[in-house]
Amino acid sequence: MFSTATPILSLPFDLARETYARAVQFGLVKPSLLASARFGRFLTTLEHWTLGPWARRK
Repeated sequence: MFSTATPILSLPFDLARETYARAVQFGLVKPSLLASARFGRFLTTLEHWTLGPWARRK
């Protein structure tokens, strides 16, 4: 169950990461390692809060 559910449930978070990366590529968001790390930590935290045991492990 976990092996099938995790990739499907994680898709919105992967799409958010991809969208952020594309925004940086196209110049819509200023490239910053600190901002990128903050965004990544925020998404990881949000993923763990919303998906609970189905979230990917750190």
